[in-house]
Parts: sequence; structure tokens; C-alpha cells
Amino acid sequence: MEKTNAEHRTVLVTAFEGWNDAGCASSLAVRTLIEHTEALPFTEVDDDFFYDYRDTRPQQCTALGFKRIVWPSFMFYRAIISPELTLLLAVGPEPNLHWRDFCTTIVGICEDEKVDLIVNLASIYESNPYTRNIPIGRVDGSDLSINENTYTGPVGITTILNLSAAQQGQKSLSLWADVPEYLPFDQCPPATLALMRSLCAEVGVESMKGMASVELATQMWTKQANNYVEQNPALAQSLSEIEHNWDVQQSHQQQKVAASELVDEAERFLRSYDRCDWDAEGRTEHTHPLDPESLPSSQIKKHLKKFGGDDTNQ
Repeated sequence: MEKTNAEHRTVLVTAFEGWNDAGCASSLAVRTLIEHTEALPFTEVDDDFFYDYRDTRPQQCTALGFKRIVWPSFMFYRAIISPELTLLLAVGPEPNLHWRDFCTTIVGICEDEKVDLIVNLASIYESNPYTRNIPIGRVDGSDLSINENTYTGPVGITTILNLSAAQQGQKSLSLWADVPEYLPFDQCPPATLALMRSLCAEVGVESMKGMASVELATQMWTKQANNYVEQNPALAQSLSEIEHNWDVQQSHQQQKVAASELVDEAERFLRSYDRCDWDAEGRTEHTHPLDPESLPSSQIKKHLKKFGGDDTNQ
């Protein structure tokens, strides 16, 4: 059966060099996709209005035997991944000035290109152990509500872009990789690989071109990291503490999630009795308000055991 236009998705994937790009993890992910998917440029945002050239300086290079100045810009590329998926890949320096106008420009390009989703790739330095999987944080740009985990503090351009997109009804999200801050390497391929895998999950594909090269780079990086730690006993001891604290934190988090799931299941279980009656054979067709005395003891024991408690034999 042929795919219809309604089933086709266009996704914008961004990476901003600078504050949002620890270990070059996000920019390397997008540049890898650009290279290996043979993506073609189709537009750029390079207005002097957005960049302070004293901070983000132009670069001189040579082309065809002549000097050339390359000005800072945010470049857009188009990659046809499959008949069902087109990626617009955008990478460049985080703008220095006029972020709101910059983000309005980006959202305008999304409207012109009929983008279904914006995915911002980003990375930040943290004290996570490099010997464990790189954690990825996911921020739903369309969710403007607050909760106990809501971040407060300085933000990067991805936050402003998410807000600008939400105001125009454009779906967006950000994926953040944690880069180990105690290693002296300019790049962090494991974080790049983690971002690419998370991107695949978001757009519904198993893998993308270029990931094999990042996997190889990750293996080489890990060997270098191991050698570096072995040559620094103080760091090795510190890493052991980081690993221990990390494992304890992850264990507590898993227990918290499991407890939350049990509470949700118990609530669903109890709500089901608000609509049905029970007798010795099971449910009847009668409905009535929740009456704890009407709950069969076998059903109560079943759910008590999930919480680790059943005092009927005490």
C-alpha cells in the first residue's frame, strides 16, 4: 500500500554551538547526519542583527586559490530519510543578540516547510560517570506547566525556541545529554551517540546513517578515557565515588518509579469497584458507590501483596 502525504513527517533537528553544546555532542550529531545523509543546504540565518562578531568571530579560509571570509550563520539542510520522513538539519553558533527575533525567524521557516516537530539537541556538563550510559533528559516544549522538577535559572536558546514554537502552536522538544565534566576531551562521542539514538526513538526509526562511525568513535574515546583515569589515581578514586553515588541515585529513582506505578494501579483497582458489585462468583451487573466491605478478600490480598503487605495471617 502506498504511503499518503498525510503519513509523511517533516522534522527539524537543531544544534546550537556554544553554551548548549558541551563536548560538541549536539553539533557533532547534526553534522554527522548532514555528512552521511548527503543533506543539501536550502537556507540560512546569517543576519548581522543576530551575531556579535567580537564574540563569535568570522573565519578566514581559502577557496579556489583565493582568501574567503566565512561569516557566522545558522545553516539549514534537507535530508530525505525515507518516503515517510524528511529531516531538516540546522546547525550553527548560538546567536549573541535578539533571541526572540531569531526564534521567530526559525518558527517562520518551520511554517513555510510544514514542519511537524522541532527536536533541539543539546548537551551540558555534569558529574555523571562515563562508565555508565549517558543519560538523556527530555523537555516537552509544548508543556508550559510547572512541577517539582521544573528548572529555574539561566537558559539557552533552545528554551526560547521552545517557548516561541509553543506560542505559534508548533510542537517541539529538547533532548539533553549529560557530558562528564572531569575528562579533558574536546568531544564526547558517547553523548553524541546517545543523542542520535534518542532522536531515532523520537522520529520512529531504528537507526540513521552515520551512527556506525559514532559508535566506532565512542569505542576509541572510551579507551582513551580509561587510560586517562588509570594514569590519575586521584581521579580514579573520585570516579569510584561518582559511580557509587550514581548507582544509589538510580536505584532510588527506580524504586520511586515502581512505587508510583503501584499507586496508579491501586487507584485504578479501587475505581473499578466504584462501578461494579461483587459476589462469591465474581462481578454482578449492579453498580453502586464504593463499599470496601463488598470487596472480595482474594482481590484485596492480590493487591496487598504487590505493596509487600498482607496482614491477614498475622
